[in-house]
Amino acid sequence: MSSHPPAYNRRWICWAAVLGCGSFTLGCAEGPVPELRSLNPWVTKDWNADEAYAPTYHRKVQDLADLRNRAPSMTPEEHQRFSAEIVAELQKEEAVVMRTELVKTLATLPTEQSRAAIQMAANDADAYVRRQACLALAKNPDATSLQILGQVLANDNDTDVRLVAAKSLGQFRDPQATQALAVAIDDNNPALQHTAMDSLKSVTGKDYGYSASAWREYVQGGTPTPPPAPSLAQQFKENWWWW
Repeated sequence: MSSHPPAYNRRWICWAAVLGCGSFTLGCAEGPVPELRSLNPWVTKDWNADEAYAPTYHRKVQDLADLRNRAPSMTPEEHQRFSAEIVAELQKEEAVVMRTELVKTLATLPTEQSRAAIQMAANDADAYVRRQACLALAKNPDATSLQILGQVLANDNDTDVRLVAAKSLGQFRDPQATQALAVAIDDNNPALQHTAMDSLKSVTGKDYGYSASAWREYVQGGTPTPPPAPSLAQQFKENWWWW
């Protein structure tokens, strides 16, 4: 008996394959890789049609990116006007991605209204927005921003947010930043410990490596002896969590 399927079966298999490919291609206008949707002329056509009625998400994100690029050359009056508009959008925006983009844009507009909105965003319900707020706070290193970042580092329930807060505190040259970072020296998360110690190096100008005991003594007012340079084996042990 032949091991090959009958001719009519082979024809049906071929047609099924063709129809399956057609369904895969036509089933989603954006194609199997959404990131390439801007290369799809049908999707671009849909965007253009949608924008005849209201700005699409794609258009909004692009407009905000353009605004961030133009912000350094804007006048103070323009900063004020755009700050007011973006803050109003942020207050009513429900989409997490858009709130994140709005906070990122506010960081490029040096106004009191922008700073106040960014500070409020540090308490946003979503961790992505809070992380972006921490990055934005570091661009305006004043006393209020320092206090908020310290609170985030000490109290936020998301480790990634705390990591960004610890890194952002490294932008401050203030004894209060040293005390704010102290809470992470003995944290159970090695990544957070190391990030806090890196920021302590930037804030204080001291270098006690990744010695928790030395940094603990320093923030308590002591003058610890700098530890010897770690061996390659010790460096690997201390940085195992990167691998």
